[in-house]
Amino acid sequence: MSISKSALRSTLFVAITSYLSEAVNFVTSIFLARLLLPEYFGVVALALFFNELFGRVREFGFDQALIHRQTELERARASHFILQVGSNVLSFLLVLAFSPVLRKFYPEAVVNTLLIFSLIYIVKAATATQRIVLEKELKFAATTIVDLFSLLIASVAAIWLAVHGYGLMSLVVYQSVNILISFIALWVLRPWRPCLKIDLEMIRWYLKFGWFLWLGGITTFVIYKFNDFVTGTFLSTGVLGFYSRAFTFAQRPTSSVTGVVSRVALPTYAKLQKEKEKLSFTFNLVLRNIVRVSAPLSLFLYLLAEDFTRILLGEKWLPMVPIFRILLIYGFLRSIFDDAGAFLTAIGKPNLVSRYLAVQALIILITTPALIYFYGVNGAAWSLNIVLAVGLILAYRYVKVFVKVDFRDIFIQAMAPAVFTAFAYLTVIGPNLAAGSLLSLVLKFSAVGLTYLFLMLLVEGKSLKQDLLFLFKMMKG
Repeated sequence: MSISKSALRSTLFVAITSYLSEAVNFVTSIFLARLLLPEYFGVVALALFFNELFGRVREFGFDQALIHRQTELERARASHFILQVGSNVLSFLLVLAFSPVLRKFYPEAVVNTLLIFSLIYIVKAATATQRIVLEKELKFAATTIVDLFSLLIASVAAIWLAVHGYGLMSLVVYQSVNILISFIALWVLRPWRPCLKIDLEMIRWYLKFGWFLWLGGITTFVIYKFNDFVTGTFLSTGVLGFYSRAFTFAQRPTSSVTGVVSRVALPTYAKLQKEKEKLSFTFNLVLRNIVRVSAPLSLFLYLLAEDFTRILLGEKWLPMVPIFRILLIYGFLRSIFDDAGAFLTAIGKPNLVSRYLAVQALIILITTPALIYFYGVNGAAWSLNIVLAVGLILAYRYVKVFVKVDFRDIFIQAMAPAVFTAFAYLTVIGPNLAAGSLLSLVLKFSAVGLTYLFLMLLVEGKSLKQDLLFLFKMMKG
C-alpha cells in the first residue's frame, strides 16, 4: 500500500475515533463545569503548569526523533524507552525536592495535585514507545481505540465523583485514570521487552536531534503556560479557573482539526521529505482543509459564546465569555500555526522551529505582565493572540523555503464563506431566533452551519470537488 493511501486511511480512522473522543471530552467538560467550582479548575491548571515546568528535563523531542528516524529502529526504540522513563523519573524527583518551597507560596491543594500528576506521568512515559512505533507505521487503530476507551472510563469515574461531592479529586481522577487505563491497554495489546542496556551512541543521537526541540519546548512552555502562572499567582485560582476553561473550549477547533490531521501528517511529511513536489501538494492539501474546518468552528463559537456559556455551563461561568471570545482568535491561529511546526520538525528542521518560538517567548514575557496589569485576565488572552500572529508570520517564512504554499487559495478563498456567514448571522439569523434554551442554541448553530456550507459550495465548489475526487481516488488505490 502506498504512503499516501495509508495516510488517507489512517486519517479517516483517526478522524472517526478522535471526533468520538472529542464528543466525550466535550460532554464531560460540561458536566464537570456545572458540578464543580471554577477554583478547582484553577488549582489543576496551576498544578499542570508546575508539572510542565519541572518536566522540562523530559522534553527533548524523543517522540519526534523516533518518528523521524528511518534506520536501526530496534536500537532506537530501546533507547527511546529508557530516555522517556528516565527523564520522567527525574522530573518527579525534582518536584519532590521543591515541593516544600512551593508549599510556602501556594495552597496545599496545588502542591498535592502536582505530586500526583508528576508521578502518573512516569506511567504515561512507559507506553510512549509502543504508541510512537504504531503511529510511525501509520497504524492508528490500536492507539485511537485505546484512547477512546480510556477516556470513557475516566469520564464516568470523574463525573461520578463530582456528583458525590468529591470536588477537586474528580478532576485529578479524570487525568490519572485516563493515563492508567491507556498504560494497561497498550501493554496488553503490544507486549514488548525492551533492551535496558544503555546505548550511548543512540542516546547521543537523540539528544543531538532533540537539542533544538528542547530549546523550542522551553519557549513553547513559556508561550502557552506563562499566562497560567501569572494569572494564578497574581490574580487568583478562581480567575485562572475562568481563563483555563475558556482556553480549553477555545482550543476545540484546534484539537478537532489539527489533532486528527497533524497526527497523521507528521509521519507522512517525514516519509515524503525528499520528494518536494509530493510534499508541497500534501502540505497545501492539509493546510487548506484545516482552514476550511477551523475557521467556521472558531467563528460559530465566537458568535454563540454567550448562549453557549449560559445554557451549557451555567450562569456562574458567564464571566468567562469575554475571555472565551478573545481566545477563539488564538484557537484559529493555533490550528494553522501547529501544522507549520509539525512540518518543519518532520523534515528534520527543528532548529528553525526553535528560532521563531524564541521570539514568541520573549514577546509574551514582555506583554503578558503589562497587559494583565492594565486589562486583567483579558490582557492575558490578548497577549496570546499577539504572540500567535507574530509566530505565524515567522513560521511560514521558513515553510516557504521547502514547499510552495498557495496562500491566496488557502486563506482568502477558504475564509470568505466564513466571513459572509458571520454577516448573515448578525443581520438575519441571530435577530430572528430567540435565545435562552438548548433548542434555540441548536437551531442557531444549525442555521449558521447550513449557511456556511451553502456559501462554501458556492465559493469553493471547484476546489472542494478536486480535493474530494483526490481522496476518493486514493481510497480506491
